[in-house]
Amino acid sequence: MKRIALIAAAVLSFPMSAHAALVKSAVTATNGVIIDKATDDFAKRFEYTSPAQKNQISDDTKVVAFFQRIRKGEVLGKLTVEGFVRYSARNWRHYRTAVFAGGEPAPFVIGSKDVKMCDRLCFMTEGFFIDLTADQIAKYGKDGTVSVQLRSDSGDTAMVTLQVSHFAAMEEVAK
Repeated sequence: MKRIALIAAAVLSFPMSAHAALVKSAVTATNGVIIDKATDDFAKRFEYTSPAQKNQISDDTKVVAFFQRIRKGEVLGKLTVEGFVRYSARNWRHYRTAVFAGGEPAPFVIGSKDVKMCDRLCFMTEGFFIDLTADQIAKYGKDGTVSVQLRSDSGDTAMVTLQVSHFAAMEEVAK
């Protein structure tokens, strides 16, 4: 019993190693856009997020989306649009694809789904991810924005519209 107490005392007397913590900050790009930065020095991981853009599609449907980019060490990951469509309905719409103006497919990944508070209608949320390149933003950017249309199995569509200035700020800050 004394041996266990001695071992416990010895373990507790050594200083605990510092654990890694995610440090959040905000960086203002030269164009004035504020980019959120989450830093994990231990893992050498940096996450950059642009301000969220909210698009009201109809009385019961809205889209919220933002640019996101992750740096792991020296490797800068893809530029991704992350977002969700929130709507009132009885059934899921199942957003599964996305297209740019003119019909070129955008690389779409289905995100999480959530349902809240059902009475006659439910409040549904469908998440999504779209990987974009600088070339696509240059090609499809118009009047300072880039838009992508989300398409669902039900035939419903939702437009994601993001500010090109937010993309430029991400590019500058994430260098």
